[in-house]
Amino acid sequence: ATPAAVKFWDAHWQPDDGFTNLTVDAVTLNGTQPALDLFAARLADSRFSEDDRAGWMRASILIHRNDLLLLKMCDAYLRGNATPALKLALLEVLFDEKPEVWFMPATVRKAPPRPPLPKDAADVLTSLGQYAIDHLSPPAALDLKIKGTLQAITATQK
Repeated sequence: ATPAAVKFWDAHWQPDDGFTNLTVDAVTLNGTQPALDLFAARLADSRFSEDDRAGWMRASILIHRNDLLLLKMCDAYLRGNATPALKLALLEVLFDEKPEVWFMPATVRKAPPRPPLPKDAADVLTSLGQYAIDHLSPPAALDLKIKGTLQAITATQK
């Protein structure tokens, strides 16, 4: 992403501007570090409601959840100062997607299959999942999903 593109996205990702849903999709589709730095900043931006931020995760992170740079952004987010509710929302997107709950039938977005993952992405996801288990106390059902994903990753990486 060029500085001009990031400036454009920044200008069109403001509270109640009507462009946010399109901008979030463009930023995650671009997937470069400058684009994801903007996404991380917006996830931390309390001018947006937690519901809005969780919605961005469900709509845009979900369909790119295997991308290395996005996984690194998610890892940093989970280890940072996000609220417990937003950390839980991100863990669900990464490990226990529920498109039938999150979307209307005409707008369902599906996560890419996993595994197998490239080794570098698998390593980040494994670290992220282990951190969640050890430090975030996910609910029992989500804990099982995280552990199941980690086991599947381990089995495919051998």
